[in-house]
Amino acid sequence: MARKKPDSGGSSFPTTFQTFFPVGTHNIRDWKQFKPSSFNALIRVKKYRVTIEEVQEPENVIIGRLVELYKNADSYRERAAIEDYAETEGFNIDWKAVKEQNTGH
Repeated sequence: MARKKPDSGGSSFPTTFQTFFPVGTHNIRDWKQFKPSSFNALIRVKKYRVTIEEVQEPENVIIGRLVELYKNADSYRERAAIEDYAETEGFNIDWKAVKEQNTGH
């Protein structure tokens, strides 16, 4: 049986993109499939290679993002989570100065 030619729109692969979505083990587990399958008309017979790597950026870039997130946070819970994250990652940020800068005091 002859293979039907794909639309001339082209393939969406290979694709490379960057994201701020943290890739955790649950994502990887969902993507791992070691044999072909079909379920609910979803046919999985082509293989894909997935490579995940952290993009290394200067510390000041990440701190700048944290400060912007903090300034735009809608609640004290969100600000507390940002402070906790920064501390866990070892970023030394003067949150008092950020608060004063944000309020204009």
